[in-house]
Amino acid sequence: MFRGLGARPVQLGDGWVEISEDVDDLALESVQSTLTAILRQKALGIAPTYGLTFDGQTFDVDGKLVSGPSGSGLTCVTFVMAVFASRGVELLERNEWHERHDDDNVRTLLAGMHWETLSDATIRQMQQQLPTGVRFRPRELAGGANTRCPCPFAQARDAALAPERLLG
Repeated sequence: MFRGLGARPVQLGDGWVEISEDVDDLALESVQSTLTAILRQKALGIAPTYGLTFDGQTFDVDGKLVSGPSGSGLTCVTFVMAVFASRGVELLERNEWHERHDDDNVRTLLAGMHWETLSDATIRQMQQQLPTGVRFRPRELAGGANTRCPCPFAQARDAALAPERLLG
C-alpha cells in the first residue's frame, strides 16, 4: 500500500486503514462508532441505497443515511467519504474534482452491475444521474486520505498513480 508522508495505520473494526495524521484520534473513534451504528442498522435490514451522485450525504448517530439534495445513495467510495464526513472529517477537497472523459462509461457500467438489486425508484433516479456528475475513484480516495485531509485533487491523483509508477 502507498504510504504518504504523515500517514499512520489505524484499526477500524476488524480491518486496518492508512490515514493521514491530519485526522485526530477522537475523530477516528467517532468514525468507529458510526460504522458500528451502520452495522446495527444493516442487521435490522436497513442499509444505505446505491447511487451515483455524492452531494453531501452523511450518517446520523443511529447509522441511518441522511441524503443530500439529490436524494442519491452511495457508491463504495462515497460510502467511506460519507462515514468520515458524518464526523466532521472531509477526506477530499470535493470541490476540486471534475468530470473526466471516462466517467460516463464507468457510471453506466457501475449502474448495470447493480440494476437487478435496486428498487424501481432508485433505478429511475440513477438513470437521471448517469449523463453527468463527478466520479470519485477508489485509488484517489485511498491515496488522498493517506497523505492529507482534506486532500486536493492533484495530490490525490498523484498518490493514486504512485503504485503504478513504482511498478514501472
